[in-house]
Amino acid sequence: MNFSKIPEKLLEFVRDESKKAGYELVDVIAKGSRTFFIEIVLDKKGGITLRECIDFNKKIASWVNLEDVFTSKVTLDVSSPGLDRELKSESSFLWGKDKFVELRAREAAGGKHIISGKLIERNSSGDILLEMPDGKEFCVDCKDVIKVKLKAEYKKC
Repeated sequence: MNFSKIPEKLLEFVRDESKKAGYELVDVIAKGSRTFFIEIVLDKKGGITLRECIDFNKKIASWVNLEDVFTSKVTLDVSSPGLDRELKSESSFLWGKDKFVELRAREAAGGKHIISGKLIERNSSGDILLEMPDGKEFCVDCKDVIKVKLKAEYKKC
């Protein structure tokens, strides 16, 4: 989570409100300088709806205006993690277990920089263990992992 530019009191409010609503706070991203952009990414078991994102956005925006948190213009966006959700935290890797993922590696792992397979686990060292389409297991050292995200699976009807 990129918390470097976000006021701590805003982060506390977002954490508290997401917890009260039963949502998982997946990420908080801050961008910009003159016009500040904050994206809040939420999820919940069974998925979060557009209506829930809109309502949460209104609640946070109202609080930001009342508390006068920013001195410059701010744009606030609340969204779901989407089909290509990036796995970053321990809880997101637990959630992603047994799902199909795409892993981007610094060093060619098995001759590839992009590896797709079913996520078996992220071990205590941070290494990623995948089940490849041929059923074999493949491990990528944590220092070589750039990004792990869900990859949509398409099945023939």
